[in-house]
Amino acid sequence: MTVFTVLGLALIVAACGQSSQTGSKQRSSTGTQAVSSSSASSMSTGSGQSSGKPGGDRASSGTAAKSKPTKGGAKRSSGTERGNLPGFTAAPQAQGGTPGAADSIRNVRFGRHGNYERLVIDFGKNGGAATSVPRWRLSSPAGEGYSRIYLPGVRSTSASGSNLGGSIMDDYYVVRAPNGGLFVDVFATGGFRYRVFGLDNPGRLVIDYQPSGSALGRPLPVRGKQVVVMEPRKGESVSSPLTVEGYARTFEGQVTVLLKNSSGAVIARKSTKANDWSSTWGYFRTTLTFPAFNGSGTLEVGSASAKTGQFEGVSVPVSAGR
Repeated sequence: MTVFTVLGLALIVAACGQSSQTGSKQRSSTGTQAVSSSSASSMSTGSGQSSGKPGGDRASSGTAAKSKPTKGGAKRSSGTERGNLPGFTAAPQAQGGTPGAADSIRNVRFGRHGNYERLVIDFGKNGGAATSVPRWRLSSPAGEGYSRIYLPGVRSTSASGSNLGGSIMDDYYVVRAPNGGLFVDVFATGGFRYRVFGLDNPGRLVIDYQPSGSALGRPLPVRGKQVVVMEPRKGESVSSPLTVEGYARTFEGQVTVLLKNSSGAVIARKSTKANDWSSTWGYFRTTLTFPAFNGSGTLEVGSASAKTGQFEGVSVPVSAGR
């Protein structure tokens, strides 16, 4: 009886020890999961303010969620991803996003982050925040000092443009595209490289600019309070017929284009209309024909003031082409 009692007690003690070790391992595993969950929550929180002020979604190190690559070196994130960001590039094009994911721009934010600056476009859908990024296509012409982000499925916007005042990001404009949707032009102060990627929950597109140290190949477009002239550029030679292209927020979208010779005489005049003016910038494009002239000239683009009747707009110095 004594021998059996001793053996029974030994088996009971061993079983209790094994149970205690198992419980300890389970508690340790649960604690590790809680830390991971907290880290993911922290990474998914972005900080930022409206455009023109410091802010923007910050990139931080940490465990990255799975992301889907898009053409042009961009990545689409699940929303918690902050690591493994795409590298900066000078590629002329990039694209990504999901068709129908958003129908509006809710806000545009700007932030400074060390050696780069960031623009964040917040998207909406059906009156609320979008959960993912809509179809987008970026065009960045080499040496021209801007990027254009086409948003074919986005119809309305709560932000139309602002001066950003950054060291490399200068200003941005939200424009009604001629073939539907909107596009966003982001101008730089000089040569730059960019990276672009999407974040989900809520849906937003991030565009980062970093100085490249290279000079621009063309002058920047002339930009005024109510008119931006994309073509032609300052100092370029022009000949007839001349395509004049840009966007405006003039009264009722009315745009007048004048070409003056070196003596100030008007040698050509054309009226056209931008495709928006009340909700955001409206795109325009027209062709100007004119007789030959010598020397310098001035292209004026704008409209008559609704208050004073005087011409208001921008002037683009040009020269006679051959």
